[in-house]
Amino acid sequence: MTADVHIRDGIAADAAFVRDAWLSSFRLAYAAGPLPADLYDQSYGVLVDRLLASPLVRVMVATWSGDDALICGFAALMPPGRHAHRRVHCGAPLLLWAYVKRAYRGMGVARDLWGAARVDPAAAFCYAFRPSNPGKDVLAKHWKGGHFDPLVFRFADLGAER
Repeated sequence: MTADVHIRDGIAADAAFVRDAWLSSFRLAYAAGPLPADLYDQSYGVLVDRLLASPLVRVMVATWSGDDALICGFAALMPPGRHAHRRVHCGAPLLLWAYVKRAYRGMGVARDLWGAARVDPAAAFCYAFRPSNPGKDVLAKHWKGGHFDPLVFRFADLGAER
């Protein structure tokens, strides 16, 4: 683990940051589709809210230098098996979204988040949101075990909202 990074479970005070960072960082991804801005906000806002409200989704937050209020990144995950559907069963957690603030990129923050979540990027894991545009897919390039599956939520039981 990076010496200056502390990983903890997300708390209610983190929710607005997590939601805003997720929506703003996914907004320019090709995988977000050809939605106009107002439909993007409506569609993905509802989806992210539903995911964050699900008791099956775990948010892990990375803070810097022991200051729990200084968030430098987060990862949202679902446990193994709960996202299985007719096409794919992944024995690792499903990575929903990971985000690291620009100033902290390249410092191992994402690696620390995934390590704390027990996601081995060299082994099989699934992810549901493609973070980059074709030819720049960071997960496919650097994390060879990843399997992109955008259909998991059509078949997933997200459980009751919190």
